[in-house]
Amino acid sequence: CYIDINLSPSLFDGYKINSKTFSFGVDLGKIGPIIRNIGNKDLFLEIADNSLQIKLVNGWATNYKLNWMEEDSDLPDPLKQNYTAKVTIPSTDFLNIIKDASTVSREIEFEVDKKELRVSATKQGFTYSTKLEFKKRLQNKIELKGNSAKSSAILDYLRTLSEIIIKCKEVELNLGDNLPLRLDLKYRGGGTFTFIISNKQITTSRTAKENRKDRLESSPKTSTSSMPQITVTKFPDKPRQSFSVFGGTSMSAPITAGSAALL
Repeated sequence: CYIDINLSPSLFDGYKINSKTFSFGVDLGKIGPIIRNIGNKDLFLEIADNSLQIKLVNGWATNYKLNWMEEDSDLPDPLKQNYTAKVTIPSTDFLNIIKDASTVSREIEFEVDKKELRVSATKQGFTYSTKLEFKKRLQNKIELKGNSAKSSAILDYLRTLSEIIIKCKEVELNLGDNLPLRLDLKYRGGGTFTFIISNKQITTSRTAKENRKDRLESSPKTSTSSMPQITVTKFPDKPRQSFSVFGGTSMSAPITAGSAALL
């Protein structure tokens, strides 16, 4: 799941930056625990000294410093993918679709033409389908370059985004054959969120087990009973000689170096 967040300066009580464009990368896994502890505290963000500095204030100040990631990701920019269709629907309709499809499968497919948006989910003979016609629902909008387009996505990610989607008026779906689903959301407070959801199919535990079984059955059989057993014995390079180890008392004990067998 790829996430792109654009927060306008109006969302902040104070906003100041010394350059037109500034970019850096941080580990979101480390920011998560900090965000969960914000509560009613005032949040201050500062970018300085190759790090992101976070300060929480509520009677006293708590400071965190997170260094930037050393290298940028070499993945292609998903925002430059050539999507052939854009569909805008009310967020309530989209959430109902996600809820209904989740009762059937963990994967969902969206397909659009000039007349309607069709949604389906299938798993082991159990099928869900619905459609939204654009002429009957004026709030449904479509931009289509060709005759049709479709994309699939993993429902687990879409369910996770429900709390954000419900706070947005509408959802923009970007579709393209063999491309992951892209969601553009305009937050009520003034920010925009872009999510690109993986279109990779989920491998069920049963399918994975069958695949492992097939690999084992096709692998050559080997028997360890016919393999030769090797014993290596190492002898000292020099003649035997004695040396002493002294402890915390005046006593000493001679030790003679002998042979060693490695089995």
